[in-house]
Amino acid sequence: MFTTWKKGLRDVGLTTLLAVLPAAATANAQQAKPGAWTSFPKLSLPLKGKTLQEAMDALGGQLPAVAGWYGKTPEAFRAEILRDVNLRLDNEGRLYAVGRAQTGRLPPPPLAFARPVIDGAFDLHSKPGAPKSIVLEFRGADISATRWNKASGTTLAAPAFDNDGQPGFNQSELWDIVSIWRRVAEDFAPFDVDVTTAPAAGADEASSVRIVVTTELPSVCKCGLAAYVDSFGSGEPALVFAASLNNGAEKSVAEAISHAIGRTLGLGADGVQGGPSRYAGQGAQGKGWAPIMGNASFQETSLFDKGSYAGATNTEDDFAVMQRHLALRADDAGNTVAAATPLAAQAVGNGLMRLNREGVIEQQSDFDVYSFTAGQGMIKASVAPAPTGPNAEMYLMLLNASGVPVQISG
Repeated sequence: MFTTWKKGLRDVGLTTLLAVLPAAATANAQQAKPGAWTSFPKLSLPLKGKTLQEAMDALGGQLPAVAGWYGKTPEAFRAEILRDVNLRLDNEGRLYAVGRAQTGRLPPPPLAFARPVIDGAFDLHSKPGAPKSIVLEFRGADISATRWNKASGTTLAAPAFDNDGQPGFNQSELWDIVSIWRRVAEDFAPFDVDVTTAPAAGADEASSVRIVVTTELPSVCKCGLAAYVDSFGSGEPALVFAASLNNGAEKSVAEAISHAIGRTLGLGADGVQGGPSRYAGQGAQGKGWAPIMGNASFQETSLFDKGSYAGATNTEDDFAVMQRHLALRADDAGNTVAAATPLAAQAVGNGLMRLNREGVIEQQSDFDVYSFTAGQGMIKASVAPAPTGPNAEMYLMLLNASGVPVQISG
């Protein structure tokens, strides 16, 4: 017997369960990667206090060089900046994004269960040994020699993540950190990257990005996040300001982190024509979906997408763009009956056997197929997404040895 389940669909917005979906478009995955961070055109522009239009005009004859560094034509670069009100240009023409502070009614949390005592919140890894890493720093950081403090030349002391105004981390804050990490790890599970809360001394900046999760840094901005565009591997940290995100709600903080990481990987904002520059999704609140590069705080399911909703202002394939910096992880199971991955059985008593397996869908076209040998009697099969922040609508198929679906009741 064979059992097949589709465990993740992360690059389209799903509005119906059991939808028949086309294969993911990955033709753009090999498009040219922007130049090295240090090869950016040498500019010095008086941009402080200027509008986006004035900033674009100030680039003058340097616009083609700056746009080319970001892998865009001058026309496309100008259009993106004028469309996305969250983008800014610094005095050297570098593009960075901010996110607005948020308040609002959040979706209900996952099913309640007793929160265990947390141990190891600052040593979490989603894929140990991966060649790239996304480092989430919650314990505060001294930020120096970055573009955030280049003008002042002073070190920025970013406070630790804090939801109670008291020094140290209480158990509720530690649980929030674990939940935030789980959500972000789920968002980037298709990639060969380790999402970790354990900053490594001497880590290779060229293969990582730091996300400093702090309370606020008014000297940078009074906003929810700040991140330089296409800065992955540059040593420039992205900043997420928890106090401005529904008072540090773990869902809002996690979505801001993933959005900031997306910016460092070169992604633009997902807006809607005639509406906000960051789309808040569709479906009943808390039961629908929203794009990560939009505003996903108020829907439980969030996805990287390619403008798969009416009125989308950005139709870039998020997965293709991110692959300029991050490779997809290797497939963890066979995709056909002939290549099915055997499941190991575990006896649970009374003649019953249990077969469990965790896995990852790396892209929309991936099916994971597993095999097992069944005797007479009942077979009960189920599939479930990640318990926190799932990016998946899934279905399960039971096939016989010839690959023909078996009739299922119940």
